[in-house]
Amino acid sequence: VIIKDIYMNGDFLEKYLELLLKLKVIIAGSDLLTMDYMFYNIEYITSINLGHGVKYFKSFLYKDYTSPVKYNKMLLVPSKKIINVALNYGWKEENIIKNCLPKWDKYDNYKKENKENDKSIFIFLTWRNLRRGKSISKDYFNNMLQLLNNETLIQKLIEKNITLYHRLHPNMNHNYYKIKINNPKMKFIKLTEISDTLMKSNLLITDFSSVTFDFVYQMKPIIIYIPDSEDPNIKDNYDDDYYNLVNSMKNGTIQFENKCNTTEQVINKIINYIDNNFELESNVKEFYDSFEFKCGNNTQSFINYIENLK
Repeated sequence: VIIKDIYMNGDFLEKYLELLLKLKVIIAGSDLLTMDYMFYNIEYITSINLGHGVKYFKSFLYKDYTSPVKYNKMLLVPSKKIINVALNYGWKEENIIKNCLPKWDKYDNYKKENKENDKSIFIFLTWRNLRRGKSISKDYFNNMLQLLNNETLIQKLIEKNITLYHRLHPNMNHNYYKIKINNPKMKFIKLTEISDTLMKSNLLITDFSSVTFDFVYQMKPIIIYIPDSEDPNIKDNYDDDYYNLVNSMKNGTIQFENKCNTTEQVINKIINYIDNNFELESNVKEFYDSFEFKCGNNTQSFINYIENLK
């Protein structure tokens, strides 16, 4: 934002150099691709990748979007499972800031307030990298619509007065015209509402999105569903990283609880959670605990780290 303002106001070079002399740390997400290299090689500036979520499923992001040749340091949750993934892609442990996501403080505060809200379910799937000239699988939308418009599920939602929230990933906004909904308990949310919906919802249906770990942190149930996993053309449509990821999720190379292969399985799982008041099963709780998130006061601990940088 600062760089944009300087550029728009003119005198770019002079003000840019003035800014560089003042900077000690730059904190960026993986989407600032055009600006990251402006700071990486300046010795007195530490470039930190903060990110917006936990990179575990889409581990290939460590080799491009959050590569150690782009950032001096990266914030990662203090979990051996997560950190080992980054180490496999060239990150060194001394350059990893072991700190839970600052945004998770909001979840902690919400939980302490013990708000009694209406029950709700959030369906949020992540984006896909396509090969040139290819499009999202038809299975993705056909199976998604079967889920959203399922009569048995709709009746259960009405009976229990449960709202079903849905949002396409921002990178897929242009596909909204393909989603035709006949579900009175369904509500599309805005991009700005994602954070609050993750916080207040009782159940998450997702694929390999990083929002999975927002729910792991909150110890709330997740159903893993990849609606296009059985598409015979998936290898031709998606790039190698995404094809391999889908394959790994299907064959169990990447382990996670509550994986469903069909829409029917997802619906049965959802209804079971509704009937059991969204109670987390003991085996799922044990699996969540295996990530060993040691968190608390996340924002302040990150600020303390920055202030102590030499």
